Amino acid sequence: MLCGAYSCSAKAWVAYTCGNRKTSYDERVIRLTRQRGRRTLRHVVIACAASTALASPAAAADDETPGYPEKVIQWTIQKGETCRDIAQALYGSARHTRVLMRYEPVPCDTGEKLKAGVTIVVPARAITPPTARLNSVHPAVRAKPPGGAWSTAQAGMPLKKRSSVNTQNEGRADIRFIDRTRIFLAANTLVVIYGSASTSARAKMPPQVSLESGEVQAGLNALRGKPIKVAVKGGATVTAESRDAVLRKKKKRTTVSVFDGKAKVESAGKAVAVPKNFGSSFAENRAPKKPRPLPPPPPWKKPTSEGFLLAPGGEGVIQGTWGSVTKAIGYRLEVATDAGFQRLVVRQEIPGKVQNFRAEKMPPGRYWMRVRAIDNDDFLGIASTSKNVALVGASLPDTLGSVTSDRVEVSPYGVLSMQGASGVQLSLDDGPFGPVPKAVDLQKRAPKTLTFQAEDGGLKRTFKIAYRRVLATIHPAPPAGGKSQVRVDIEGLDGVDSAILAPVLKYRTAAGASGQTPLAASGAGAFMASLDFGADDPGVVRFDVIDKRGRMLGSARADMGPDGLAPGAETLPNRPRQVGLDAPLLAPSPIAGTYWFSARARDAASAYGVAGLTGDDTVGQFGAMVSGTAGDFGFDARVASNGTSSAPTDTGAWLGARWAAYEQGEGLVLGPAVRAGLPTSQGSPPARVEPALAIGGLVGEFGWLANVGSRIALEDDQNRQPVPDVDAFTALGVTYDFQPWLRAYALLDGHLLLGDDTLGRGSATLGAEVGKTLFGSLGLRASPWEDFGGSFGGQLSLGVRSQ
Repeated sequence: MLCGAYSCSAKAWVAYTCGNRKTSYDERVIRLTRQRGRRTLRHVVIACAASTALASPAAAADDETPGYPEKVIQWTIQKGETCRDIAQALYGSARHTRVLMRYEPVPCDTGEKLKAGVTIVVPARAITPPTARLNSVHPAVRAKPPGGAWSTAQAGMPLKKRSSVNTQNEGRADIRFIDRTRIFLAANTLVVIYGSASTSARAKMPPQVSLESGEVQAGLNALRGKPIKVAVKGGATVTAESRDAVLRKKKKRTTVSVFDGKAKVESAGKAVAVPKNFGSSFAENRAPKKPRPLPPPPPWKKPTSEGFLLAPGGEGVIQGTWGSVTKAIGYRLEVATDAGFQRLVVRQEIPGKVQNFRAEKMPPGRYWMRVRAIDNDDFLGIASTSKNVALVGASLPDTLGSVTSDRVEVSPYGVLSMQGASGVQLSLDDGPFGPVPKAVDLQKRAPKTLTFQAEDGGLKRTFKIAYRRVLATIHPAPPAGGKSQVRVDIEGLDGVDSAILAPVLKYRTAAGASGQTPLAASGAGAFMASLDFGADDPGVVRFDVIDKRGRMLGSARADMGPDGLAPGAETLPNRPRQVGLDAPLLAPSPIAGTYWFSARARDAASAYGVAGLTGDDTVGQFGAMVSGTAGDFGFDARVASNGTSSAPTDTGAWLGARWAAYEQGEGLVLGPAVRAGLPTSQGSPPARVEPALAIGGLVGEFGWLANVGSRIALEDDQNRQPVPDVDAFTALGVTYDFQPWLRAYALLDGHLLLGDDTLGRGSATLGAEVGKTLFGSLGLRASPWEDFGGSFGGQLSLGVRSQ
């Protein structure tokens, strides 16, 4: 049904539908709008929605606006508009002006002019709501309507005038009034609701409750600063203009503690004003006492939970420890799921001699914890700083690992089940943040760290994952007729399905023959494979065991010739083969002498001599370099002598660090590095810094390695060797393993030199590294530019390295 349309501001007709009524109140709104000529289309659409809700109350019963006990809308007051105009437009009758005062101090009952341009929140329907509702109850709360009997209270239960609410042992309740003021009831508290919907509809009249016994926490409407009045048995009243004021009535004595705003305490015809962080007390029919300071907040001590913690099996632990407060006879510990402590999950009063708390089996989620002292005058003290705790569920099968609140120890073949909390994000290995997944397959992802953060930025923590060692020991049997049975024992496989592991035995003979075969399970942690070497003498054979993701599990070397093969085999370190070289060629030039490196370093040291041919002149120098590892981090250092001619050489020292940030077996290793070039003599190049990135891997006998980075001069010293302001470089090379002790390589490198002029330079290198623990390296280099370390050159290195 087309109700009509009109827009004064746009001076255009717009159609909209209001429902199935042929003639309705909406058309009266349209007529009113046209007559006044001041409303915008937005007002008409709001009126249409409101009137539709009036026509269908059943459909509108459950469409409350979040934070309000009913559906509300916003209305912007137009110039010359009155309360009667708004009520007529929204509710179809000017007699509903008092409804407009429910949430805003609109002067509808004084006749004052309304201020144009002000936006007010008003009910969408002219209905008569109850005085209050039970917003939440936990766990034992009962309620009684006026003249009725006690019954178990339920969240959402309406409370009319003279309704009673009683919290029993361990019970708590949250009562929210129609204007959004609220009170919280502690255990063993009895209150009676006074006022009615008509009185509470007036924004200038606070709702009222009567405290018969127990404790209530009064909280005003923070958006408007509206007070709440609590009558106390015996004729006293407390008017709290506060978001947090607590009344505790025990027998005939009542204490009032104000933690926010202020409160007015009236009893026996006398009144006192109680400011923030002060309290007052009174007995029935006695004047209130002069306000006094409240007990100070208890200081937190260790151990106290804070930040992100893991909840093994979805059941976490929150604990708190605090220092003593003078004259405290007890403490109140509260844990809530919101920072305002309105959704309490724990409220416990603890004797003064006990200064710690522990909550177990807490489900995943975000929690806030605080503690207050209670002194010998029964005043509730100022709250401590709140501790924010976020529990994230994490679990593993017992055989595949263990989870504690701050540690994950796991098999690399496990699946980590997770249960996040609202507003919590996860990053794997410093990657992008996203929602917490239900599970992380550690075999596929193999993350080294789990980093959690709260979307609001309040919390962040990184947990390191400790992987259980999975190690393969290889036992080859003496060959018979060219065939050999190889047994492999793999430790650390408790609970791991062999199909998930899918181990493979790779081998390579001294003659260069190689192959691989799947390992068949033959018992707990035991696997077998049959190899056929044929009629040829295989000599010394290297064996490697890898899983289906390419992860190296173990290596060994054994003499399989007719005169060899002791009952055992020489076990090699359980690590992937090195990507790249241990002693790459370093051209005798401050520009060309960049270091071709892998993200994963190896413990190695070498000395080298390098020379380059520049026209009829030869330039050369000597140097030494060393590299080492510490977990996934590596370091390197090198220093070079002065050159043998006047041609520029890199006579400084370099110190570097690198990080194997991502690794997938031998197949891929990736990570950043940074190096600093330091002058060692007056003739050295200036100080420089070199950020770079390396990525590479091994595929069978082949390997590949790429670098990209830049050298940046940090000073412009005319007395030092000239270098470009920026040297942006890249290097791409391949390797091939002819034998375990012989690796050949080819390398191309390019440089873009930025300074007074922009130049491009490059070179090609061929070479090989020979040896095991003791090794030598030879490289030959060619370039079309003589000023780039010479048009032709070579390097010889001798060194020692780990295997």
